[in-house]
Amino acid sequence: MKILYLTMESVETDPILNSQVIPLLEKISMDVLIDTVTLVTFETNGIEISNNTFNHKPIIKKGKINSQIQLLKFLLLNRKGYDVIHVRSYMPMFISIIVKKILNKRLVFDPRGLFADEVLYDYKATSFFNVKKYLAKTIKLVEPYLYNQSDSVVLVSNFFKDYIVDKYHVNRDKCFVIPTFSVPPHRNNNDQYVSFRSTNKWEDKIVICYSGSLEKWQQIDEILHFCKYASTYSNKFRFCFFSKDISAIKEKVSNYIPSSLCFFGSFVPAELTMALSEGDYGLLFRDKSIVNQVAAPIKFKDYLCSGLEVIVNQNIGDCAEVLNDTGFGFVIDGDLTQPSVILDKMSLRSLERKNEISKVATKNYGLQTSFESYLSIYKGLL
Repeated sequence: MKILYLTMESVETDPILNSQVIPLLEKISMDVLIDTVTLVTFETNGIEISNNTFNHKPIIKKGKINSQIQLLKFLLLNRKGYDVIHVRSYMPMFISIIVKKILNKRLVFDPRGLFADEVLYDYKATSFFNVKKYLAKTIKLVEPYLYNQSDSVVLVSNFFKDYIVDKYHVNRDKCFVIPTFSVPPHRNNNDQYVSFRSTNKWEDKIVICYSGSLEKWQQIDEILHFCKYASTYSNKFRFCFFSKDISAIKEKVSNYIPSSLCFFGSFVPAELTMALSEGDYGLLFRDKSIVNQVAAPIKFKDYLCSGLEVIVNQNIGDCAEVLNDTGFGFVIDGDLTQPSVILDKMSLRSLERKNEISKVATKNYGLQTSFESYLSIYKGLL
């Protein structure tokens, strides 16, 4: 079987390709069932990934319409190079459906979220005539067609699956839930990683971690209100903030918590779980919107695979259900500003407890599980 994996994400600008897409394709391409795997991305400068296990074909970005025309040409000219088109983005689905019908190819739609709703969420405060809002409204109208014309649909959460099946009357049997994945902490002998916990002499403290940005949709103000309350509630709490923009998050945090109680770090994905594993709890809050209700944040898996218990609110995909089923954290239902009930239950996590959480999470949300799930879908298309 020959797989063509198509995404609008770029090697140049989207780190998620390195953390999610490339590891998955490397594993898929090595299976005996798979003859070839070709990754197609849209690039400004035509950067090509050098990889021994799969092929990479960049398409040069030249405007939205022109890019789709170039994609159509590529798919038609390379028709013998694939049996299955696996589409990770919304926009290429329109061309992919045309090619599916012309060439009788199999089509997997793997949207990762509700694209149109995400755009409308981002631009909800702008004027009605905003171009991106208009495009999103148009896509929203044809969204049912994209799902129903696919041979298989991959959703990242059970809530997402139920939403699509109920709203767009998609055949439930062709919908599969495959959450985002993460990897457990792994330290090579040559790693120069230095423990911030021992350096700061926090061995007897409860360390609360936040990994993310300052974007409002990540509810950073609510996160910091929780941390501020914890810092005044008991001296047993300390706080770690992991973000790309260290200076910005330091400035933001300084308005809430004394710097003496905090550690700030910036790590590539491969190092992040190692740093997170020194903590005890991870924070993940979102507001109530359909965008968040169908989501499956990678951060949630990063926390669990690192051995942390997680504190979430009710608005994030299957996260609350997972924690209620496993006991690997707490779900805040209601007021985030008075978390004393949660704080009283929090304690220093033992190494045995962290290993238990990491082991279960890696089994449920590891790369191997994602690989086996995708391979099963491909086999079903034979």
